[in-house]
Amino acid sequence: MASGFDGAYPNKVEQLNYLADRIEAALKPGGAAMRLYHKASEVNGKGQVSALCYDTPCPINLKRESWALVDKSVTCPDCLRLMRAKAEATPEQPSSKPRATGKMDKRAAKGEGT
Repeated sequence: MASGFDGAYPNKVEQLNYLADRIEAALKPGGAAMRLYHKASEVNGKGQVSALCYDTPCPINLKRESWALVDKSVTCPDCLRLMRAKAEATPEQPSSKPRATGKMDKRAAKGEGT
């Protein structure tokens, strides 16, 4: 069985759908109790983190919930829904070629010197 994180899903939308299905199954009655991990959205001056799914920015209650920066770690269904909507709205851009930044890189790109 694929874990969902080992490259089994070709794009981010399918991976987020998989995670949302897993979380919904866990949150049903009789499902395993799990701590919610929100997608970190904003940080205030005290270092407190607000979740992506909150309407107004406010600190996450760390006694009940936590936060994550990595998309794979998010377990909040609302954050996942918002992340999925954002991924569907923005098409993935192909990566551009790396550019030469320094003198040595420019010379190497032209084929000069060693």
